[in-house]
Amino acid sequence: MRRPPPALGLALTIVRTVQGWKQWKLAAAVGTTRSVISNQEKGSRRIVRQELAAYAARMGFDLGRRAEAVAGLEEVVKAFAGRQLPYDTALATLDLAALYLEDGRTAEVKALAARMIAIFAAQKVGREAHMALETFERAARAERATAELVRRLARYLEQSRHDPRLRFRA
Repeated sequence: MRRPPPALGLALTIVRTVQGWKQWKLAAAVGTTRSVISNQEKGSRRIVRQELAAYAARMGFDLGRRAEAVAGLEEVVKAFAGRQLPYDTALATLDLAALYLEDGRTAEVKALAARMIAIFAAQKVGREAHMALETFERAARAERATAELVRRLARYLEQSRHDPRLRFRA
């Protein structure tokens, strides 16, 4: 008899399906493979709560509970930073920055941008990615950061993680 998937794997399947995302689309969005997502859903690969929260945030799933979404993303950012995953930290931070921008919380966006710069410097991330984050940090400091800049930077970071020479076009 086949065992049912663990709760978090099942939750991932439900969230992904409700959002209308295919496994390959989620995998591309979070920088992994379709087989990793499939195995997490089936339970043959472990998924932790922070990963599920990051996946859900990436798919834009907050069920209208904005405060909970922000709190969850803040926790995800801390978890990724603690595991020294600079790109994952930056991507989750950008998701959080987008929510802050929508709420007009520019002081928090400035602080997030400064923290991303420090994390990338400490982890010795490539020059081009670091320069892209500096562009965002300058925009945040001048209170000119936009949701569009956040989306473009997130797309760039997803790509540059595999191609460190890729340049960001501000």
